[in-house]
Amino acid sequence: EERWYWSSAIVAICTLLDGFIRSLMILASGGDLHIGLYMWHMVIPVLFWNGLLAAIVHGLLWRKDEQQDYIW
Repeated sequence: EERWYWSSAIVAICTLLDGFIRSLMILASGGDLHIGLYMWHMVIPVLFWNGLLAAIVHGLLWRKDEQQDYIW
């Protein structure tokens, strides 16, 4: 089943959520931070790359044969 776009979308949403939570943690610890600028400079640049890597890993895992006998 080739639904790589779901993997990419979920990873992108989680990247945004992670950036927002990190910015809230910085604000809670007393840091002087503008959330919009933080997201623009620290989160948005890696959003594309995380989504691309998710699509690549999804493709690699779906091509791998399922094993019946597991060691553990």
